[in-house]
Parts: sequence; C-alpha cells; structure tokens
Amino acid sequence: MSKLDKSLRNARVAFIFYFIALVVSFVSRKVFIDTLGTELVGLSATIQNILGFLNLAELGIYSAVSYSLYKPLVEGKQEEINRIISLFGYLYRLVGIFILVVGIIVSLFLPLIFEKSQLNLLFLYGAYYTFLSVTLFSYFNNFRQILLTADQKGYVVAKVTNYSMLLKVILQIILLKYLYGNYIGWLVIEFGFGMFTRWWTNRRVTKEYPWLTINLKEGKQLLKEYPSILKNIKNLFVHKIAEFAGGQADNILIFAFSSLSTVTLYTNYTMITKRIISLIVSTLSSNMAGIGHVIAEGDTQKSISLFKEFNGLFFLVGGVIVYCLYYLIPPFISIWLGENFILTEIVFSLIIINTYIAMVRQSVQYFISGYCLYHDIWAPITEAIIKLALSVLLGYFYGLTGILIGTCVSTLAIVCVWKPYFLFSKGFNVSVWSYWKDTFIYILLYIISIIILLPLNKFLFETSSYFDFFLKGLIVFISFSMVYGGLMYFLGCGVKQFTNRLIDKLVKKR
Repeated sequence: MSKLDKSLRNARVAFIFYFIALVVSFVSRKVFIDTLGTELVGLSATIQNILGFLNLAELGIYSAVSYSLYKPLVEGKQEEINRIISLFGYLYRLVGIFILVVGIIVSLFLPLIFEKSQLNLLFLYGAYYTFLSVTLFSYFNNFRQILLTADQKGYVVAKVTNYSMLLKVILQIILLKYLYGNYIGWLVIEFGFGMFTRWWTNRRVTKEYPWLTINLKEGKQLLKEYPSILKNIKNLFVHKIAEFAGGQADNILIFAFSSLSTVTLYTNYTMITKRIISLIVSTLSSNMAGIGHVIAEGDTQKSISLFKEFNGLFFLVGGVIVYCLYYLIPPFISIWLGENFILTEIVFSLIIINTYIAMVRQSVQYFISGYCLYHDIWAPITEAIIKLALSVLLGYFYGLTGILIGTCVSTLAIVCVWKPYFLFSKGFNVSVWSYWKDTFIYILLYIISIIILLPLNKFLFETSSYFDFFLKGLIVFISFSMVYGGLMYFLGCGVKQFTNRLIDKLVKKR
C-alpha cells in the first residue's frame, strides 16, 4: 500500500468515526447536563484539565520517539524498531510512576481546590481517581500503539478508540436516562472502558506486528544508544508546558475567576469547536507519518511541495469551518440546551478567532514535528508567560473575556509569527516570504468570500427547530465552500496542486 493510499484510508476512517462521535457527543452532553447538572459536568472537565497538567511529565516523549521511528520504518529495520519501542516503554513506565505519585499528592488538596463547589467528596474523589487511572493505563499498558501511528496505520487506532468510545457513551446514556443511575455509575463505565480500550489496542498491535518484542529491562541501556531522543525530549518538555498554558489551563483559570457552572457554559462551546477541529485535523493529519517518511527521504523540494498542499488545505477547510461555526453555533446552542446557555458576543468572537488560529496553524506544526525542530525553547516559554500573565491579569478584571484575550495574543505572537519563520529557516532552509505571500492571498480570498456572501447572511439568524437549523447550515456550508473553494482552487497554489494530484491518483487507480 502506497503512502497516499495509507493517507487516504487514514483520512476516510478518521472522518467517518469523528463525525459519528461528534453527533453522539452532542446527544450525550445534553443528557449529562440534564441528569448530572452543570456542577458535575464542570467537575469532570476541570479534573481532566488538572490531570492534563500532570501529563506534562510525558515530556514530549511520544513525539520524540515517533520521529526516531520514521527512518527505520522506511528502511524496514525490525530489530531497531524493537529497541526503540522497548526504550519508549521504559520511559513511559517511569512517567507513569511519577504521575501516580504526584497524582496521589494532589488528591490530598482536592477539598481545598473545590471548596466553593460544595460537592460530595465521594463524587469528587471518584471522578479524580477514575480519570487518573484511565490516564495511567496509557503509560503502563498502551505504549505499543505508537508503532501504528508512526507506520501510517492510525486508522487502526481510530477504529478501536472510537468503537469503544461510542459503546461507552451509549451505556452511560442508558444508565443515566433510563436506569436512573448516578455519577458513580457513570464513572464506573468510564473506568471500565478505559481498561477495555487499552487491551483492545494492544491486541491489534500484536496482530499487525507479530515480530514486535519488548524488553523494558534494557531501557536504561538503550537510552545511551539514542542520545538524540533524550535531547529532543528535553526540548519538547518546554513545548509541552506552553501547550498546557495555551489550552488546558483555561478551564482552571475560568474556575478560579468564576465558577464550575461558567466552565460548563464555556466548554459547551469549546466542545463543539474542539470536536470540529479534531474531526478536520484528524482527517488531514492522518498524513503525519507520511510527512515524516517524506522528510526522512531527504528531498527538500518534495517536502516544500507537500507543505504547500497541506497549508492550502488547512486554510481552505479551516476557513469554511470557522465561517460556518460563527453563524451556526449560537442557534445550535439555543435549540440544543436553551437560551440560558448562550455566551456573550465578545466571548464567542474570541472563541472563533482562537479556533481559526488553531486550524490554520496545523500545517506549520506538523512539519515542525516532522523535522523534530524543538530547540527554540525560548518561544514556548515566552508564549506561556504572555498567556498566563495576560490571562490572570485580564481574567481578574474581565473574567472569561480577559482569559481568552490572553490566549489569542500569545498565540498570534509565537505560533503565527515565529513558528513559520523557524520552520522555513531551520527545516526547509529557504526564505519564509513565500509562506507569507501564500498566507496573504488565502486571507484576502477569505475576506472577499465573506463580502460576496454578506447579503445571504441576513437569512441565517433565526432558527426554531433542528430541521430549520440543518437546512440553513447546509446552505451556509455549500455556498461558502463553493465561493471560497473556487477562489482557492484558481488563485491558491496549494489547493490546486493537491486536487490535481488526487485526481491523477484516482484516475490511475481506476
């Protein structure tokens, strides 16, 4: 199977499953809020973000080891792959032990952290140790799945993860809505499927790679054989801190300056945006291993050409999605949960801006990962400082609005300005001006497309039912896709280049 065939299969599986998961998540969210209440839903989100902070101990090991696997996979060196996976398992076990110890210590302070919520301690500790256990499964039992991802077989992981997730959510809905279960029963199902998913994934790895043998006892010795992995891990750790500060810290800060109910209101919106981003990114980023393989071949022009395709696709798809989200999220929230769950216009606009940045940054991020360019450790430190300083300062005075402004400013400064320059100068070794020229064209075409469709927008504001919402959503999506997609095809080189390559591949296959 060729790289493109694997990429298309990854994309197809990822899209189908994430779309199904997206629909199920909306149904389950409604049921969970109605049966558990905003306090317990907010508790789950906040605890998961606290554990996200503990996951900083992962140090970026996954990305560093993935990079080290690309070349031996291309060359078919099974013995070296066994050694790298054994080293990975050894490192992940150390991280798991650290997270377990620190996690237990953090649990002692939970009553203080959630003092103003006045939640039952059984629910509080039940939720915390359930999510902590599910997190630890990945470190102690599920490290082998990295080989599937690095070998462009992410579709296997996607199938296992999403089948398990769908069954889990269905059982949780049945428990809460029809069997009148409580939060503890919900957590028991969460824990059980955490174990089941990891077991199932390991079985698939064994089936795909029967020759894979793991020897964790050799891990310490193997670390000396791969000093580049340790070096990349040290650099990636700093980037992980910035990633946390830019994303998972938001819910904790919102809780600190507001309440768990506000966390729930905010995460209602971000659940939609993050699910959509995951749907699109997982579909397009299913080529991530393919990018690593192309880079491993050493053909810089081929890598630049592939980057242009990815960059054009993310601007096109990201632009269409964000346009649709802007017009469709408020009426959907209103129909789905009610008018009381609508956020202010300025908060919503900031969420949309951050969503757009998160979409169009992906192409640069994937190629930075492909080249393993993580030695610019000053950048994530600066991003984290700007993010936390502005979010805490503005959050104190303006609440949720100030926190989101902090995220937006820090991301624009580092992710949108510095990272493209870093990739082009240190990865491609060419001038970054071609990137800025393409970016200017893409944004200009985006603005023109919005202006062209302004007369249509007056029709889109009022919706009273799911059918009405679906019909207007379809009109928004099709109209903007045709206008923006047409302009991007004829005036944006990346989209045209990818489309022509895909058509050629399909014609040859037929």
